Amino acid sequence: MAAFTEQILDLWTAGVDAIHLVYYADSKNLLAALGAIAELESKLTCHIPTMITFDLSHDGAILFRGATGSALGGIAGLQADRVGTGNVWSRKRNRASVT
Repeated sequence: MAAFTEQILDLWTAGVDAIHLVYYADSKNLLAALGAIAELESKLTCHIPTMITFDLSHDGAILFRGATGSALGGIAGLQADRVGTGNVWSRKRNRASVT
C-alpha cells in the first residue's frame, strides 16, 4: 500500500482534481489503492474525490479477478465518489463502448 500512498500523494499535491482508479486486475490492488486514499484523507484532513471504473463482460458481469461479494462490499465501504463501467466485452467484437 505504501507505493499507492506515495503515488497518490504526489498526484494530489501536484494539483489533480480527482483520482480515477481504472483497469485493476484484482480486488487486492484496488482495495490497497482505496486504503491509501483513505489514509491520505485522514492524514491531510481533506476529501480526495475518487472514481472507480470496471469493465463488464457481455452478460454484465464485472471483469475483475477476485471480485467476490465481500471484496466488492469492502470497496463500497471505502466510499468512492463514483463507480461506473467503462467498456463491455462482446463475443462479436473485441470491445464495444458503453455510453
